[in-house]
Amino acid sequence: MTLAKNQDQKLERLKAVPRRLPDAIVQPKVTFVPGRKRALTGREAAELQEKEEARLRRRAQIASEKQEQNDAWQEQATALHSQLVATVAAEYVASQGSESHDIIDISSESDEFVDIDVLITQSQAQSQPPTSSNRPIRTRKPTAKQASQNRRVIEREEKRLAKLSKKPKTADTTQLDEFELPFRSSQ
Repeated sequence: MTLAKNQDQKLERLKAVPRRLPDAIVQPKVTFVPGRKRALTGREAAELQEKEEARLRRRAQIASEKQEQNDAWQEQATALHSQLVATVAAEYVASQGSESHDIIDISSESDEFVDIDVLITQSQAQSQPPTSSNRPIRTRKPTAKQASQNRRVIEREEKRLAKLSKKPKTADTTQLDEFELPFRSSQ
């Protein structure tokens, strides 16, 4: 009977114990920063978050300023290009103004059309567009090490060119011209 009694006690204990695991313990939200042994306090975490938001605002402001500057440069370049195209077109019309354009004779050998490249170079030579004064050209002074390296590169190139100029491009090295060999057929 003791076995039956032990079995009943086990069944009662199993009924008292729940069939599922208990809920997980909610851990408090703590922030660990690399290089620190302890978590941040609430105030420290709030300050860190405020600094991060300020940094993101500064980055967004810098990016918008750069975009505005790029847009202004693009507008300036577009205006300069359209002005150049307008002057080229005006010069072309002026050079063709007195001639009649009603009939074009394809069979004629004369070159009546003006080359557009010539017009562009002429207009650029007459009115040089102002360079971008917003972006100064930066020239770097080479350090002593860079100057030495550049000097050595130039010397090597000069030596190579000197060797190439001394060498004949083809040299006749055969000695068979001195001897007359009888012709032998392989048959």
